[in-house]
Amino acid sequence: VKKMISKKYLSDYKVEPYLDEKGRVRNKTTYVGVYYKYINDDKTRKNGALLYLLATIGVILSFVIPLSFKSKIADLGYVVLPYAFVFLAIVFMIGAVFNVLTIKAPMIRENGEKINTRVSACPIIVIILEGFALLASLVSAIFGVIAIGLYEVIFIIFMIFGIASAILAFLLKKRLKTEPVNE
Repeated sequence: VKKMISKKYLSDYKVEPYLDEKGRVRNKTTYVGVYYKYINDDKTRKNGALLYLLATIGVILSFVIPLSFKSKIADLGYVVLPYAFVFLAIVFMIGAVFNVLTIKAPMIRENGEKINTRVSACPIIVIILEGFALLASLVSAIFGVIAIGLYEVIFIIFMIFGIASAILAFLLKKRLKTEPVNE
């Protein structure tokens, strides 16, 4: 199985030529970089990953449910545009949960840094984008750009729920943190 290596991590690998059984020259790639481990024990990491998964599900629900109603807030471009970009952060949050649950220590530097970055950055992006969308929808409601009805209240409640879920996910980052292994 061949894997594409990004330029950033290319120096972590060494390519050595060798002769196979038919006398052809083949290349063997060996990882020579720093290995990473989780800073917490397995139980703390798994509990943190499950709580992070629940927080991610909360963010997903806060994204999908309001858009399933015909809300006037969804018609405002300056509310929906940042709200739509939350989808990318959700995808990376799901990937972070998958990585934490499937990648065991010791792990290569690429995986260790990917887990640290995604677990920390994705909730912040969700908080910023949903916070902006919430602020824009509240300002629109206050200044009479939209009339507030049941669907608008549902939309706003789920945005608040999404922000709270993202804050929970951000607070769990210490349970899922990785660090280089001292050799």
